Amino acid sequence: HILREFGGGKFDFTYTESNGFIVYNFNEINDDTMRRSKIFYDNISKEKYVFLEIPIEYMHYDEKLNPRSLNKSIIKLVKEFAIPHPQLHLSLGRVDRKNKKISILDGQHKAVAQILLNVKKITIRLFLEPDIDRLKQTNINAGEKLKQVAFNKSILSRLNNEIFKNRIKEYQKYLKKEEEDYSFSESDLSNYFKGNGENIRNIVKTGIENIIYSDTNNKLSQYIYTGSSSRILPLSYTTFSASLNILMNFELLENNMSAEKECNYREIENSQIITLLNMIEYYFYRNKYDINIGSLKINERINNNKDQDITDDHLIATRISKIQIFKYIVKSINEIIDVYNTNNRIKDRFNNRKHKHNFQHHFDSELWKLINGFLIGFKKLSVLNNRNLSMSLYADNNFDNWTSILSTGKTLNGDMIMDANKEILDCVDIAESYKSEYRNENTK
Repeated sequence: HILREFGGGKFDFTYTESNGFIVYNFNEINDDTMRRSKIFYDNISKEKYVFLEIPIEYMHYDEKLNPRSLNKSIIKLVKEFAIPHPQLHLSLGRVDRKNKKISILDGQHKAVAQILLNVKKITIRLFLEPDIDRLKQTNINAGEKLKQVAFNKSILSRLNNEIFKNRIKEYQKYLKKEEEDYSFSESDLSNYFKGNGENIRNIVKTGIENIIYSDTNNKLSQYIYTGSSSRILPLSYTTFSASLNILMNFELLENNMSAEKECNYREIENSQIITLLNMIEYYFYRNKYDINIGSLKINERINNNKDQDITDDHLIATRISKIQIFKYIVKSINEIIDVYNTNNRIKDRFNNRKHKHNFQHHFDSELWKLINGFLIGFKKLSVLNNRNLSMSLYADNNFDNWTSILSTGKTLNGDMIMDANKEILDCVDIAESYKSEYRNENTK
């Protein structure tokens, strides 16, 4: 439909082979120039191919090898190319002397995005008289078994942190400021780069995320794995990132980035979040999670009675690392802070400030005690070390189901998992007898 709308898919492509080259022209569009393109051979499959820039009039939809319809990713690609960013991977086509049509078997979304931006010629890698069945199976495997792995969140975070630093340097240069002079705001930075297609808010967000993750004071980082999976460490970077989304305010700030620590909302926020992460590390991971046992197939090992070396502490650390449970913990802490601030009219004190987010204002010692108590009480929940639930409950990735279990003691289906009144509502009472434990241990 796109090709028809924009004048594509009209003509056949004829060529001859001569001394390792193909020779061709585009005379159907009044271009009689004879062109030559070198023939390459795939080292393993021995398939022949060339690289060509072809007018869209010679481009056809591949009904046999890529019958997919277009999806909404087209919109993202159009925006990406319009920035303008280059296309990193070429579309793939095939042609043989029998049907004489250049059919696009891969990368049709990229080709369409360019056509929608009024590009009239597309560069492709063109297979010459290929083994159709082999190409078909290769394309099926690429879509089903060998799906490309996108950059994981930790890599994106690091990349955006570098972009964040570079944008700061560029803005400093524009303002003729020294490298150590940060007397401007995140909003100023965003306004300067507005209109060039960059999402400065997202760059700031993931840049700050990386700052927290990389901070040498953040003791939780040693338990976070940054790849797609881990046998050793329990907590995924995706879970860590999702938790920061709950805790942090990623709206661009208007106060100077160089403001004194006591008045620098971003500094206060980062510092207090790291303190919270360290509390979680202390109660759930430190001297409790055993990297020699790791986190691989814990539930299966329990189910097969091969869990003699798995302590309750190690099991709890592994289970709270599950994204649904870890997010519930930080969400609950945020709610505790909200209730505390409302009950003590603390928000009234900064009501006239633009930035009112929880972690951007110093917590008093009583609030830290409440958070401390919640973590102590939460660790005592029987659902976390109940080994009989390994292959049923812990196979469930439904966030709402876990919210129901951890809030009421029941699943969404009404199955009783634990006594909510006895276990959940006693968290604050439990805290009183332990309230100094974390402080005393970490004063050193």
